[in-house]
Amino acid sequence: MDNHDELRRLAQAATPGPWRWEINAKHKSMHLVGGVPQYDLTVMDFERWGMGGAVIRLRELSEPGMNIMSRVCDRLDWIVPFAGREHHEDWCADIDHADAKLIAAANPATVLALLDELAASQAEVARLRGALQFYAECRHLKLDDEMGIKARAALARSSPDDALRAYGERVARAAYEAGVKASRAFGLCKMKSLSSWRFRRENEIAKVLEDVKP
Repeated sequence: MDNHDELRRLAQAATPGPWRWEINAKHKSMHLVGGVPQYDLTVMDFERWGMGGAVIRLRELSEPGMNIMSRVCDRLDWIVPFAGREHHEDWCADIDHADAKLIAAANPATVLALLDELAASQAEVARLRGALQFYAECRHLKLDDEMGIKARAALARSSPDDALRAYGERVARAAYEAGVKASRAFGLCKMKSLSSWRFRRENEIAKVLEDVKP
């Protein structure tokens, strides 16, 4: 549901919840009740209307805490035409009552849409938590050697976030390539001083870090 504020407004204007249905088989009656905390308010009940039908009764919301019920058919101020269908008002009209509007608004499509939004939000929270954990665990890793790079790649690969896992693959690949280049450099420079090999190796690692920087 796009308009969350409207749904919140309807819920705040309606009879306090939670709500539940109560059936009295002995007296052949059924009520939708609410109120906090003991279901002491009637949200809706039913009364015979004519010989073959029934009409709902709704609570008068202007009297907080009171169960003053009115038949909708008797409350012309609660009956309003649908927009654009005023000419059908006699046989197809809407009910302008907070409880009735909330029931209509909380339909299956709305509930499923809200659950989808909640699931997406929870997945995003998990993703962000994983990313934060990844960066927190990486802070103590040294990034001036291949072991540090590989450790960071292993953390990224275990992340629930697709982007971080892709980053981990890039880090691992770059670390491997850096190791190959460093090994070749060591082979070419084995007759030279160790400091020359370290200088060349540090340059390789620096390039790796620059390439895979998030």
